[in-house]
Amino acid sequence: MQNRSLVTTSIIMICTVLGAIMAAIAPPLLPDPTQQRALAIIATPLGTALGLLLTRSGWRPLSWTGCGYIWSLFIAAWLERRLVGPLFGGANQHSTYFNLVIVLEVLSGLAISAMVWQRRVQPHAE
Repeated sequence: MQNRSLVTTSIIMICTVLGAIMAAIAPPLLPDPTQQRALAIIATPLGTALGLLLTRSGWRPLSWTGCGYIWSLFIAAWLERRLVGPLFGGANQHSTYFNLVIVLEVLSGLAISAMVWQRRVQPHAE
């Protein structure tokens, strides 16, 4: 049971990291800045959701992915405002914000995969 749980967690983590890599590498290839920003925001949670769907983890972790996605947007905006200030954030086209979103979404995806692993190893922990 634990070996299968480790494989499940690994699949979710790999999909999350692949989504983040796609979000970080692909934007320069897109011509429109709006498409670049949309890809940077949505690629990582889609990778996490794909991993959850591939491992049939259920609807609960998918809802956690949605919550992590929404909260990462707000927390990244708050952090950008605190770390670099509103003037510098606008001057660099909010690149700090989009990098923070990717980092927070990766952390969220890894936390979700750890929670899925814990649920599979200890099914009576809920």
